[in-house]
Amino acid sequence: AEGESRADNLAWRLVAQLALNFLSLAKEGRGVDPLHALLDLYADRGDPSLARNVHSIVRIDSRSVIERLQ
Repeated sequence: AEGESRADNLAWRLVAQLALNFLSLAKEGRGVDPLHALLDLYADRGDPSLARNVHSIVRIDSRSVIERLQ
C-alpha cells in the first residue's frame, strides 16, 4: 500500500511539473508563485530548511524576448 501511495504521489508531482512551464514564470508580478511550486516538487518534505530556502525567494523579474535564431 505504501508503494502505491508513493507512486501516486510521484505521478501527481509529474503532472504538476508539466503544468508549470516557462510562461507561468514569465507572468509579470506572479512568477515567484509558480517557481515556489516547482521547487517545492523537489524539496525533501522532511527538511524544513529546504522549504525555508525555497520560500526565501520573494521576487523574480523576467521579460519575454522574441528574436530570430541564426
